[in-house]
Amino acid sequence: DTYKALKMSQYLETLNNRSSWRGGTKVALVTGEGVITSGKSDAFSETLGGSTLARHLRELREEDDYRAVLLRVNSPGGSAVGSDMVWKEVRLLQEAGIPVIVSMSGVAGSGGYYIAMGAKSIVSQPSTITGSIGVIFGKFDMEGLFDWMGVSVDRIKLAPNADVFSPVTPLTEEQRRNITSWMQKIYDEFVGKAADGRGMTYDELEAKAKGRVYTGAQAVELGLVDALGGYGASIAEVKEALGLEPSDSIQLVRYPPPLGFWESLTTTEFLETYTQNVSWRGFLEEQLHYLTTPAPRLLMPEARIQ
Repeated sequence: DTYKALKMSQYLETLNNRSSWRGGTKVALVTGEGVITSGKSDAFSETLGGSTLARHLRELREEDDYRAVLLRVNSPGGSAVGSDMVWKEVRLLQEAGIPVIVSMSGVAGSGGYYIAMGAKSIVSQPSTITGSIGVIFGKFDMEGLFDWMGVSVDRIKLAPNADVFSPVTPLTEEQRRNITSWMQKIYDEFVGKAADGRGMTYDELEAKAKGRVYTGAQAVELGLVDALGGYGASIAEVKEALGLEPSDSIQLVRYPPPLGFWESLTTTEFLETYTQNVSWRGFLEEQLHYLTTPAPRLLMPEARIQ
């Protein structure tokens, strides 16, 4: 029936005791958060740009300041192309002798798992939603909508499959077969790269794939994840990868350095985002382009733990 308070000085003292995170060997902390696209990251729309994250990892590979990378992943996936960009840079870091340790947050599935599977070690929370090794493809067929609206569309085709991505024509049977073959190839590459990263054969990994979604606890049992835990367990994996003792100190540095408020206001990316957001026409055109441009997606279904 009584409340025992904790003084602020006591709380700060426990933080100060975590000196092993603030000195010694420099380790870059990189965050990959949001739905994955193939372009630039956008913090305001919570998208993870494959080209942006790949560029940051490439910069770390070309610098001499950092011995390892801790990649924090919180993403349900997205673009197959964007995911592959990041996966490639993770592998190049490994080949350059800079170990990459992945720390999974709430969600790291499909494309989120894709960008993680090339790392030296993967640490997950027991409740993390992960796995979902699969690929999906969809196309809007608005032919009936246009007919209902009384709108006719004229088109000129120079090849039989020139309209395969057109939003006003359905897929032919041949086009369906071609797209199915394309998706199978992407799926095989996803499974093959995952198998290589996890030290399994294709058949062993494929039995755990097929789009299945797992918790972190299940993923450890299946060999898709190495250990359970948060930042503490991830830091321990970093030290082991670098051949350090558990008591050795490391300096965890966020990369790229976070911008201050006024710096954010003066950056080009912020101004571009702001300009796009205040224009409803520009916003709608962007969304229409996204919806009417089919592409392979490594996007996991929504999953909730009650």
